[in-house]
Amino acid sequence: MSGAAPAILAGPAGARVRQMRLRARRRSVAMTSVLAAVAIGLFVLTLAVGSTYVPPIDVLASMLGLSAAPGVDFIVRDLRLPIAAAALCVGLALGIAGTLFQRLLGNPLAAPELVGVSAGASLAAVAGIVLFA
Repeated sequence: MSGAAPAILAGPAGARVRQMRLRARRRSVAMTSVLAAVAIGLFVLTLAVGSTYVPPIDVLASMLGLSAAPGVDFIVRDLRLPIAAAALCVGLALGIAGTLFQRLLGNPLAAPELVGVSAGASLAAVAGIVLFA
């Protein structure tokens, strides 16, 4: 059975499969790049908007250490950056956790709101608290 697979992939069907995989890979890279650009833009916007508005160009200058205004540096680096960085890290951690959750279960439709999955997680959490705390 495994001897027939190379013959199928060597012909026009194999070229079609390779073309589809290349197209999927390009789309994946393009979407990842677009989403990364959106995340960076929203990160800068988060640092710019607040009780005191700081223009995005000043935010970027402060982040790169090119700003000569100590007030802008204080607002951006000391007040807003820790909160924005924590929010970005939490979002990344939740995304990674969801991906791992789906990979471990082997089900791309698995989500924490499913009854069986969340009941098992609750059981493990309660067991951990009771036994190890």
